[in-house]
Amino acid sequence: MITSKPNVIDGSDKVIKIEGRYNGLPYRGPLIYLKEDDPVEKQPVLHRDLKVARFDTSNEEDIKKYMEICQSITDGTAQLSMEKIEYVPEKANWVILLRWIELWYGEPEIYE
Repeated sequence: MITSKPNVIDGSDKVIKIEGRYNGLPYRGPLIYLKEDDPVEKQPVLHRDLKVARFDTSNEEDIKKYMEICQSITDGTAQLSMEKIEYVPEKANWVILLRWIELWYGEPEIYE
């Protein structure tokens, strides 16, 4: 079921252009046009990708990537699954283990 109207075509409430975002999440796939009454199999499919990463807080690139993921969680395009923060005395530093789920829509299976 369509719950948002990202791009209505020609002022019609019947045809919607799906490009870039769908239902508040990123859409990855070719441009498609969707009718409000299209069956579920013609609508974009929700994907959930499990990700795991370890971040060293003394590494600027690690901190940048960690903050990007945290922002995605805040924006609702990802979900936090687990976060473990440990102090490493040998390095006098913190290490973060993060597991998250990235959410996005892809093209309907009927078009693949």
